[in-house]
Amino acid sequence: MPHPHDPSTLRWRFGPHMLDPARRELLRDGVPQALPARAFECLRYLIEHRDRAVGRDELVRAVFGRRDASDAQLAQIVLRARRAIGDDGQEQRAIRTVPRFGFRWTAEIETIEAMVAPPAMPTPPVEAPLQVHAIAHPPRGIANVSITVLCFAFAAVLMLFAWFIASTPTQAACVVEPEVLDPTEEQHP
Repeated sequence: MPHPHDPSTLRWRFGPHMLDPARRELLRDGVPQALPARAFECLRYLIEHRDRAVGRDELVRAVFGRRDASDAQLAQIVLRARRAIGDDGQEQRAIRTVPRFGFRWTAEIETIEAMVAPPAMPTPPVEAPLQVHAIAHPPRGIANVSITVLCFAFAAVLMLFAWFIASTPTQAACVVEPEVLDPTEEQHP
Protein backbone atom coordinates (compact mmCIF):
# COMPACT_ATOMS: atom_id res chain seq x y z
CA MET A 1 0.00 0.00 0.00
CA PRO A 2 1.46 3.41 -0.93
CA HIS A 3 2.30 5.81 1.84
CA PRO A 4 -0.19 8.74 2.03
CA HIS A 5 2.59 11.18 1.07
CA ASP A 6 4.07 8.97 -1.61
CA PRO A 7 5.07 11.19 -4.60
CA SER A 8 3.36 8.71 -6.95
CA THR A 9 0.00 9.77 -5.47
CA LEU A 10 0.60 13.51 -5.95
CA ARG A 11 -0.80 15.68 -8.72
CA TRP A 12 -0.10 19.36 -9.23
CA ARG A 13 -2.58 21.98 -10.42
CA PHE A 14 -1.41 25.32 -11.81
CA GLY A 15 -3.78 27.62 -13.67
CA PRO A 16 -5.93 25.53 -16.01
CA HIS A 17 -3.34 22.72 -16.00
CA MET A 18 -2.80 19.61 -13.93
CA LEU A 19 0.33 17.47 -14.08
CA ASP A 20 -0.25 13.85 -13.07
CA PRO A 21 3.13 12.07 -12.74
CA ALA A 22 1.62 8.65 -12.00
CA ARG A 23 -0.38 8.71 -15.25
CA ARG A 24 2.31 10.75 -17.07
CA GLU A 25 -0.28 13.23 -18.26
CA LEU A 26 -0.58 16.96 -18.61
CA LEU A 27 -4.22 18.05 -18.57
CA ARG A 28 -5.59 21.45 -19.60
CA ASP A 29 -9.11 21.97 -18.28
CA GLY A 30 -9.33 18.20 -17.85
CA VAL A 31 -8.29 17.43 -21.44
CA PRO A 32 -5.03 15.49 -21.97
CA GLN A 33 -2.40 17.50 -23.88
CA ALA A 34 0.21 16.07 -26.22
CA LEU A 35 3.58 16.45 -24.56
CA PRO A 36 6.90 14.83 -25.51
CA ALA A 37 8.35 12.61 -22.78
CA ARG A 38 11.35 14.86 -22.12
CA ALA A 39 9.20 18.00 -21.87
CA PHE A 40 7.02 16.12 -19.36
CA GLU A 41 10.13 15.19 -17.34
CA CYS A 42 11.29 18.82 -17.43
CA LEU A 43 7.95 20.05 -16.02
CA ARG A 44 7.82 17.30 -13.40
CA TYR A 45 11.37 17.93 -12.20
CA LEU A 46 11.01 21.71 -12.02
CA ILE A 47 7.71 21.40 -10.11
CA GLU A 48 9.12 18.82 -7.69
CA HIS A 49 12.07 21.17 -6.99
CA ARG A 50 10.08 24.43 -7.09
CA ASP A 51 11.53 25.54 -3.75
CA ARG A 52 14.86 26.35 -5.45
CA ALA A 53 16.55 27.11 -8.75
CA VAL A 54 17.61 23.98 -10.65
CA GLY A 55 21.03 24.09 -12.30
CA ARG A 56 21.37 23.41 -16.01
CA ASP A 57 23.52 20.27 -15.49
CA GLU A 58 21.09 18.89 -12.89
CA LEU A 59 18.13 19.42 -15.24
CA VAL A 60 20.01 17.81 -18.14
CA ARG A 61 20.67 14.68 -16.02
CA ALA A 62 17.03 14.56 -14.89
CA VAL A 63 15.58 15.03 -18.39
CA PHE A 64 18.08 13.22 -20.61
CA GLY A 65 19.49 10.70 -18.13
CA ARG A 66 23.03 11.69 -19.09
CA ARG A 67 25.35 14.66 -18.72
CA ASP A 68 26.34 15.38 -22.31
CA ALA A 69 23.25 17.11 -23.77
CA SER A 70 23.91 20.44 -25.43
CA ASP A 71 22.52 23.80 -24.37
CA ALA A 72 20.48 23.83 -27.59
CA GLN A 73 18.88 20.46 -26.77
CA LEU A 74 17.93 21.62 -23.27
CA ALA A 75 16.64 24.93 -24.64
CA GLN A 76 14.34 23.01 -27.04
CA ILE A 77 12.94 20.88 -24.21
CA VAL A 78 12.31 23.93 -22.01
CA LEU A 79 10.67 25.69 -24.98
CA ARG A 80 8.33 22.71 -25.55
CA ALA A 81 7.49 22.56 -21.84
CA ARG A 82 6.74 26.30 -21.80
CA ARG A 83 4.56 26.09 -24.91
CA ALA A 84 2.61 23.14 -23.48
CA ILE A 85 1.56 25.23 -20.47
CA GLY A 86 1.02 28.50 -22.33
CA ASP A 87 4.24 30.12 -21.09
CA ASP A 88 6.98 31.66 -23.17
CA GLY A 89 10.54 32.88 -22.84
CA GLN A 90 9.44 36.53 -22.70
CA GLU A 91 6.90 36.47 -19.86
CA GLN A 92 8.26 33.43 -18.00
CA ARG A 93 5.16 33.12 -15.81
CA ALA A 94 5.90 29.52 -14.81
CA ILE A 95 9.42 28.60 -15.89
CA ARG A 96 11.90 31.39 -15.20
CA THR A 97 15.40 31.36 -16.64
CA VAL A 98 18.07 31.95 -14.02
CA PRO A 99 20.92 33.56 -16.01
CA ARG A 100 24.18 31.58 -16.13
CA PHE A 101 22.67 28.91 -13.85
CA GLY A 102 19.50 27.14 -14.96
CA PHE A 103 15.74 27.39 -14.40
CA ARG A 104 13.21 27.85 -11.64
CA TRP A 105 9.48 27.05 -11.34
CA THR A 106 7.64 30.24 -10.28
CA ALA A 107 3.92 29.60 -10.87
CA GLU A 108 1.58 28.94 -7.95
CA ILE A 109 1.05 25.20 -7.39
CA GLU A 110 -1.80 23.41 -5.71
CA THR A 111 -0.76 19.94 -4.61
CA ILE A 112 -3.50 17.35 -4.84
CA GLU A 113 -3.05 14.03 -3.11
CA ALA A 114 -4.95 11.07 -4.49
CA MET A 115 -6.96 9.25 -1.89
CA VAL A 116 -5.26 6.05 -0.88
CA ALA A 117 -7.82 3.37 -0.25
CA PRO A 118 -7.33 0.96 2.66
CA PRO A 119 -6.40 -2.54 1.64
CA ALA A 120 -9.43 -4.51 0.50
CA MET A 121 -10.20 -8.15 0.97
CA PRO A 122 -7.98 -10.30 -1.20
CA THR A 123 -9.50 -10.99 -4.58
CA PRO A 124 -8.55 -13.70 -7.01
CA PRO A 125 -5.95 -12.59 -9.56
CA VAL A 126 -7.35 -11.29 -12.81
CA GLU A 127 -5.43 -11.50 -16.06
CA ALA A 128 -4.35 -8.04 -17.06
CA PRO A 129 -5.15 -6.99 -20.61
CA LEU A 130 -2.24 -6.78 -22.99
CA GLN A 131 -0.82 -3.27 -22.95
CA VAL A 132 1.10 -1.84 -25.86
CA HIS A 133 3.40 1.03 -25.02
CA ALA A 134 4.62 3.47 -27.64
CA ILE A 135 8.29 4.32 -27.72
CA ALA A 136 8.76 8.06 -27.40
CA HIS A 137 12.04 8.12 -29.33
CA PRO A 138 13.55 5.48 -31.57
CA PRO A 139 16.60 3.81 -30.04
CA ARG A 140 19.85 5.34 -31.18
CA GLY A 141 23.12 3.58 -31.56
CA ILE A 142 25.35 1.58 -33.76
CA ALA A 143 22.51 -0.64 -35.04
CA ASN A 144 20.65 2.33 -36.55
CA VAL A 145 23.85 3.64 -38.12
CA SER A 146 24.53 0.21 -39.63
CA ILE A 147 21.03 -0.03 -41.07
CA THR A 148 21.32 3.47 -42.55
CA VAL A 149 24.70 2.68 -44.12
CA LEU A 150 23.34 -0.57 -45.57
CA CYS A 151 20.33 1.25 -47.05
CA PHE A 152 22.57 3.82 -48.74
CA ALA A 153 24.91 1.11 -50.03
CA PHE A 154 21.97 -0.87 -51.43
CA ALA A 155 20.57 2.25 -53.11
CA ALA A 156 24.00 3.00 -54.65
CA VAL A 157 24.29 -0.56 -56.01
CA LEU A 158 20.80 -0.31 -57.51
CA MET A 159 21.65 3.02 -59.16
CA LEU A 160 24.90 1.59 -60.63
CA PHE A 161 23.02 -1.44 -61.94
CA ALA A 162 20.35 0.78 -63.52
CA TRP A 163 23.03 2.98 -65.11
CA PHE A 164 24.85 -0.11 -66.46
CA ILE A 165 21.64 -1.50 -67.97
CA ALA A 166 20.73 1.86 -69.50
CA SER A 167 24.19 2.43 -71.03
CA THR A 168 24.63 -1.08 -72.48
CA PRO A 169 23.63 -1.19 -76.15
CA THR A 170 20.84 -3.64 -76.78
CA GLN A 171 20.35 -5.87 -79.80
CA ALA A 172 17.51 -3.71 -81.06
CA ALA A 173 19.78 -0.66 -81.11
CA CYS A 174 22.38 -2.35 -83.39
CA VAL A 175 20.61 -2.51 -86.71
CA VAL A 176 22.61 -4.09 -89.54
CA GLU A 177 21.45 -2.97 -92.91
CA PRO A 178 21.83 -5.41 -95.78
CA GLU A 179 24.39 -4.56 -98.45
CA VAL A 180 22.81 -3.56 -101.71
CA LEU A 181 24.74 -4.61 -104.76
CA ASP A 182 24.84 -2.46 -107.82
CA PRO A 183 24.42 -4.73 -110.89
CA THR A 184 26.48 -2.39 -113.04
CA GLU A 185 29.41 -2.59 -110.73
CA GLU A 186 32.07 -5.22 -111.23
CA GLN A 187 32.21 -7.87 -108.54
CA HIS A 188 35.57 -9.07 -107.18
CA PRO A 189 35.91 -12.26 -105.26
